[in-house]
Amino acid sequence: MNKEGFLKELESHLRVLDDKEQQDILDEYAQHIDLKMKSGLSEEEAIRDFGNIGELAADILEAYHVDPRFEERRKGITIRKPDMESVSEGSKKLAGKIGGWLAGMKDSIHHMWEAMRRGWRAFRGTTQEGVLQKKKARAVRGERYFWDTSKRLAWNFCILIWNLTWILITCLLIGLAACCLFGFGILLILVFGGYPLLGAELFCFGAAMSGGALGILTFGLRKKYRKRVPRKETVPVEAEEVE
Repeated sequence: MNKEGFLKELESHLRVLDDKEQQDILDEYAQHIDLKMKSGLSEEEAIRDFGNIGELAADILEAYHVDPRFEERRKGITIRKPDMESVSEGSKKLAGKIGGWLAGMKDSIHHMWEAMRRGWRAFRGTTQEGVLQKKKARAVRGERYFWDTSKRLAWNFCILIWNLTWILITCLLIGLAACCLFGFGILLILVFGGYPLLGAELFCFGAAMSGGALGILTFGLRKKYRKRVPRKETVPVEAEEVE
């Protein structure tokens, strides 16, 4: 039911009153409907809050007293002049109820708005704090990864130089041992041929054995390269909670 239909139906229940009183009551209820609509209610909800129209009209007419003589002069149903004090008191009560309802509705809307605004601020604060913590944790992990990688590369480069040095020394010692072993074979033939080269023979044999042993020893001095071992990153407690 819309506002116009409500006022027409209410007017049909108040025909026992004179035209001026009917118009005053209708204007008052029209203003109440407008106030409720301004507070956020729809037109139907504002009208529904008044309850049954027949009961509402009966409450309004309770403040009026029927005058039989006036009723006979007008459609066989007359009323006498209302007691203005009763009418004023009833109107004040009705206005007080409506005003109290509007004030309560305003307070409820205000409290709901404040609660929603506080919740939104808290949500935005938590979200921004979580984003900052995540960025901070990523920066810490990135910096740690950079330094770990740099140290690992520097260490592996030093190991490369170390290993190349000892590999070269090993190659030289093995080459020297091979030459001595070759000389040992030649001198062995000459010794059996009757040449007095036993001392040189023993020297070549000792040099070949020593060179081979030192070559094996120096080759074993190589170091292994350091590989990147995955490890569990230590993340600050606050960042872990946010994630």
